[in-house]
Amino acid sequence: MNSEKPEGEDNISLVANKLQQYEDEIVKKAKQVEQEMFQLKEQKLELLLKMFKDQLAKDYQNDIQKFKQDQEDEQKKNEQSLNKEKNMKLEKIEKMSANIAQQIKTLQLMQEDILEKKEEIENSYLAALEYLKKETQNNILEFQQRCKAQIENKVKEFKGQVSMRNF
Repeated sequence: MNSEKPEGEDNISLVANKLQQYEDEIVKKAKQVEQEMFQLKEQKLELLLKMFKDQLAKDYQNDIQKFKQDQEDEQKKNEQSLNKEKNMKLEKIEKMSANIAQQIKTLQLMQEDILEKKEEIENSYLAALEYLKKETQNNILEFQQRCKAQIENKVKEFKGQVSMRNF
């Protein structure tokens, strides 16, 4: 018996080796594709999360802007109402003051009292306007803080939901 292999067996070994090499390359490429798919899924998840967060921020910014505008409109309305009421009272006081000035000296004490009330009313209306401005600003700041906290909570919820689905 000859220890040499027949010529056909060498060809079979070569073909088998080449097939094994092709198989190894295919497995390697499959692992690369799998890794790329995993990376793409991670990128997709990050993109979805960013889009979700951006939309929430945009929505809340719109809500804040609308709330701020509503507060400013309400403040203007209240200022106009206060000014109208103040002007009406001031006109009334002015008329009373003019009438008293024309009366005899015994009524001068009443005139001084009315003028003092006029000043008190002006001061109280200025204080009321200042209070309205501060209250409006505080309301806007508080609303912005609540919106920011809600954004953070919704992003956390979304992350939790997404991680449970294993993108």
